[in-house]
Amino acid sequence: MILTVGSLALQSSQLASQRATLAKVKQFAEFETAEQLTLAQVLADTPAPPVTSMDSTHAAQLQALSSLPPSHSFDVQYVALQLQGHHELLGIQNSFLQVQPSMSSDAVHIAMLARTTIQMHLVLLEELRQTIGEA
Repeated sequence: MILTVGSLALQSSQLASQRATLAKVKQFAEFETAEQLTLAQVLADTPAPPVTSMDSTHAAQLQALSSLPPSHSFDVQYVALQLQGHHELLGIQNSFLQVQPSMSSDAVHIAMLARTTIQMHLVLLEELRQTIGEA
C-alpha cells in the first residue's frame, strides 16, 4: 500500500519538478521525488524499482494534475494532492506500527523513519499551502 500511494507522490512530484511555478513548490517536489525513489529502492531492495501501479482513484488524481499547465493553479493542486497523500501515508504507517509486536524488524524501523519524514513533510506542505494562498 505504501508503494501504491508513494507512486502517486513520486509521479506527481516528478511532474511538479517540471511544471511548478513557485520555487519553493518546485524544491519540495524535487525533495519528494528523491525521497520516494529512495524509499522504493529500500522497500523493493533494488536500485531500479519498478513503478508501482496506482488504483483508479490515484490514477485519476494524477491525470487531473497532468492536465494543468504550469500555473498558480497547478501549484495549488499539487500541494493539495501532496497534503492528502501524506495524510494517507501517515495513516498507513500508523496502522502498520500499531499492530507490530516489537520494534525488532527492518520493516518497523523503516516505517518509523518514514512516519517521521511524513510528519515533517506535512508541516512543510501546510506552510506551502499558506504561502500559495497568499501569493
